[in-house]
Amino acid sequence: MCYSAQASFIAAGYLATLGTLCLKKNKLKKAALFAAIPILFTLQQLTEGFLWLSFANNWPTIQQYAPYLFLFFAFFIWPIYIPCSVGLLETHPFRRKNLILLAMLGIIVSLYLYSYIALYGVAAQVLDCHIYYNVDMPTSTDIIGTILYLMCTILPFFVSSIRNMKTFGFMLLISYIISYQFYFNSLISIWCFFAAILSGLVYVIILQLNKKHK
Repeated sequence: MCYSAQASFIAAGYLATLGTLCLKKNKLKKAALFAAIPILFTLQQLTEGFLWLSFANNWPTIQQYAPYLFLFFAFFIWPIYIPCSVGLLETHPFRRKNLILLAMLGIIVSLYLYSYIALYGVAAQVLDCHIYYNVDMPTSTDIIGTILYLMCTILPFFVSSIRNMKTFGFMLLISYIISYQFYFNSLISIWCFFAAILSGLVYVIILQLNKKHK
């Protein structure tokens, strides 16, 4: 599997179309954040697309700043956004409380992870046809951060009582395992790409929520 600027831009086009459909089809105010997930993935994939171009065309400014923007989505936005957007849809009191706790944890995790990038920087390079984001993070911090990160970005889908959320979470977990097993050095880039494509399930969930609340 080999990624490129074309792959990122094609994914961004797919996600922009998907996100527009999700927002147009959505009839519930509380589902607005959830429906916008593909739009955020669009911006993230566009960022990586331009980063790919910067390697091919020697654009040092983009090479310097694009990794920070990509990881802003990966490390800062998603750990907060996922539990919040899923939590707003939850009607079961106990599950909703757990999702609120995960959202609070997400804030801590986001600040915890992105502080390392802000303090020590990040460098991106092409490695085996994939983009490798080199974050200077101690091994112990990396392990703890990864566990907490997965709790915030995958667990909310399993906590939710809404149909197909668990399917979404299961597919995200499988895609993470595949990315970890086969593309470890480029785990961040590959898993974000898989997660972006899997956000097609957002459209399915939005349609079923509309049907349920007719």
